[in-house]
Amino acid sequence: MNTTAKGNQLEKRIYFLLSDLLSNDLYYLNRKWSQVFEKKGYYSAARGTDIIFDVTIESWLPGATDFSSLHIFECKNLEKNVSVDDIEEFSSKLGQVGKHNTKGIIVSTKGFASG
Repeated sequence: MNTTAKGNQLEKRIYFLLSDLLSNDLYYLNRKWSQVFEKKGYYSAARGTDIIFDVTIESWLPGATDFSSLHIFECKNLEKNVSVDDIEEFSSKLGQVGKHNTKGIIVSTKGFASG
């Protein structure tokens, strides 16, 4: 299986897991005001375009015109530990799309490098 297919496979698993947790009130966000997305883009002023993320959950306050909370999941289905460089790159992307209302979570099938 090529690396793209492996990555897509993990992303699908995480998408369905989060959808199930949310719909059964097993995730801490309110299911009535939250939605899970795959491969959704969020605007980066620094790039002048969207950054596409693996899986996201948007949560909306009643009556709001934009989401109030954004959870971004980066899925790493690698044969090696996730490197510090990968984590720093993800952190940089998070900072470009939202600072105070954005939570980033990296999911790894292998683990994380020290440091």
